[in-house]
Amino acid sequence: MNEPLLELKRLLLQRLRGLKSRRLGRSKLKPNAKDLRRLGADLTQIEKAKEELLREGYIAAMSSGRSYKLTETGEEFLRRPSPPPLGYDGHLLPYQKSYLLLLLLKRGEQKVSLSDICNKLRTDNLKRVMGFGLVEPDEKSVQLNRLLIAWILDSLSSKGSVERIEGRMGSASYRLLEAGKELLGASDQYDTIKISLSGQQLNALLNAARLAGKTVGDPPPVKPSRPTAAQVLGEYERLKEECFAEYGMVPIYELRRVVAERFGADAASHDVLDSLLKDLRREKQIRLIALGDGGIVTEQQIADSIRGENEIYFMLGSAVYEPAPLR
Repeated sequence: MNEPLLELKRLLLQRLRGLKSRRLGRSKLKPNAKDLRRLGADLTQIEKAKEELLREGYIAAMSSGRSYKLTETGEEFLRRPSPPPLGYDGHLLPYQKSYLLLLLLKRGEQKVSLSDICNKLRTDNLKRVMGFGLVEPDEKSVQLNRLLIAWILDSLSSKGSVERIEGRMGSASYRLLEAGKELLGASDQYDTIKISLSGQQLNALLNAARLAGKTVGDPPPVKPSRPTAAQVLGEYERLKEECFAEYGMVPIYELRRVVAERFGADAASHDVLDSLLKDLRREKQIRLIALGDGGIVTEQQIADSIRGENEIYFMLGSAVYEPAPLR
């Protein structure tokens, strides 16, 4: 499924979830104007998204089709993490999460709307260096990647680090929870980003570090250098379930990043990880899926994939079926 349509469907479901009755008239079921502009969606695409939601059982037609109601299946769909949007960078994700948690910490117990959070991320430095922006086709200007920001906040919400609060028209606000304070206290900020804090905010950050049990000068935990094939398979299955359930496939570059975080850089090297993945393929545990000509990828993502004799293996998938190359 194309990414804008998938996001449009999710926005429509969120619109219904934000209502106490979970029900809305057919003509009124549409995202807010800002999201429509961001997605470039028109009335035809909105109606197509509604038709798919009906067919998949995520919404039900009421009053002879004059209104729609969110179903339990739709509620369950919203509880699952959505696949990463365009602009996602696994190497920057930990820093992006940490910075967003810091923004919420600075607001104390207040809930903060997605729009307010985005307004704090509009500097060129944050959009380019921290990856909160998307480069325009002219490669000179960068627009704020609101879709990515919302995805990161929702992923933090799914882990219990922040509270997502539904608003009108499918909008959302967020509030930092105790688990988020602990995560922030145990996280690093991007080295070159300047951060200003009031004394009260600094005290809150230090308290978050104490909650996480992190003190200045503590040595980093020792990571095992060589994972087993079973451990790599376990990381693949976890990523597929938590982040890529809609696709059923996991990018190799993303698995490599996770393996590096858990087991160290040597474990994620081509010599080690590629061999383990090829062993798993021979054992019919996974499939290596080649990248087609139409894939929109970065040079770094290709470098972190696996090179074959005549193709680049870019994704990992189930061994049950033989998927076609990505187009």
